[in-house]
Amino acid sequence: MFQHKIIVPHKVRLAVLFSGLVAIILLITSLITYLFYSSFRKEEFYDRLEEKALNTARLLIDVREIDNDILKIIDQNTINKLYEEKVLVFDPQNRLIYSSIDDHKVNYSPTLLQHIREQHKIEYTDKESEIIGLFYNEKGQNNVVIASAYDKYGRRKLNNLIYTLAIAGSLGMLLTGVAGYYYVQQTFKPVELLNEKIARINATNLQEKLTIENRDEEINRLAQNFNYMLDRLSLAFETQKNFVQHASHELRTPLATLVAQLEAARKKSRSIEEYQALLASLQEDLDKLTNITNSLLLLARYDKIRLEADAQRVRIDELLFEAVEDVKMHLPQAIVSVGFQEIPDDDTLLTVQGQGLMLKNSFVNLIENACKYSDNQSAQVLIHAQKDRILIQFFNEGSPLSDTETSRIFQPFFRGQNASGKRGFGLGLSMVRRIIEAHGGTISYQVSDNQINIFSLVLPHQF
Repeated sequence: MFQHKIIVPHKVRLAVLFSGLVAIILLITSLITYLFYSSFRKEEFYDRLEEKALNTARLLIDVREIDNDILKIIDQNTINKLYEEKVLVFDPQNRLIYSSIDDHKVNYSPTLLQHIREQHKIEYTDKESEIIGLFYNEKGQNNVVIASAYDKYGRRKLNNLIYTLAIAGSLGMLLTGVAGYYYVQQTFKPVELLNEKIARINATNLQEKLTIENRDEEINRLAQNFNYMLDRLSLAFETQKNFVQHASHELRTPLATLVAQLEAARKKSRSIEEYQALLASLQEDLDKLTNITNSLLLLARYDKIRLEADAQRVRIDELLFEAVEDVKMHLPQAIVSVGFQEIPDDDTLLTVQGQGLMLKNSFVNLIENACKYSDNQSAQVLIHAQKDRILIQFFNEGSPLSDTETSRIFQPFFRGQNASGKRGFGLGLSMVRRIIEAHGGTISYQVSDNQINIFSLVLPHQF
């Protein structure tokens, strides 16, 4: 049996979460309000009980002309009379000398009276009645007064407060839910518009951009970053398209030559010498195909390199000297010099973290190019060891590139005007750039004032 999971829209979940938080806040504030008011009611009612008890004690003890019956009449007709009020007065021998009314019973015991004498004042409740006990010691009279009453109006106000808070809280939560959902709807509206526009963009219309009309800074930043991403994707697609076109062209030429030569060989019988010459030509074209294929595979491999696992500390000067030796094996006539701007006292300034073989391959490519495209097959390498990086510059005196050629020099299969008549596929500098960038470095090309070609390569000591 398949269970279908119900997916709740994010804006609904957000509205519910917002309403829930507001409900919790309302509940907490209502509870605090109730507790504070309940405490205030009890404290205020005990103050009234204390005042009533003291007044009764003063009239009974201090005013000699008032007897118990008159005092009862006064208690019963007091303007601020409390509901179910009763006052008891005890002499030093704990004998009851005055009781305001007999209708309401107040529980007491000798232990309670003794406790009141010790504490001088106690407050407690019996069922729903509040009771206060006082030790009255004036003019040598050690009497105990107990006053009891039921706070009818205070409790009614407290119950009314509960109903008011419940109704106001419920109404507040309802209004918060409606307002929260409307607010979330308005907040997500620009996001939904962006989502609709994004859904219309595909590989065929990457040039379409998101219009930025919303005043929300975060939405504007999101749209801008998405437009920047579209620009990068468009450039990547264009680069890939050009790469495929150039690769197809480079592969098609030797393949077409192979097919033409094989077709010509089938149509006509040839001598052994002619077949040998044909095989030599076919071998040359096959070697070219093999070199192109290997270069493409190597370029694809450098696109995905991750150096963290294989990285180690390597000496740049040692790799450069090894690269020079490799270049001289292929170009015996090459003249290459390696020098330092200033020899550092600390050898660690000549080391970087990286993959030594890849770095050496990039150096070999740069030195070979410098010698191949120079006027005298010579090149100069200069090392600048700095605190946080190493700058390596490759110089040669060949024909400088134009501004247009400079902007495309690191693109795959690009070859400048000075490459005419020289072997190559235009993949070397692309691989060099990817190796250097994988090591956290940069590579650039510029022409000096005296028309010297300079490739500047910067590598951090640790990427």
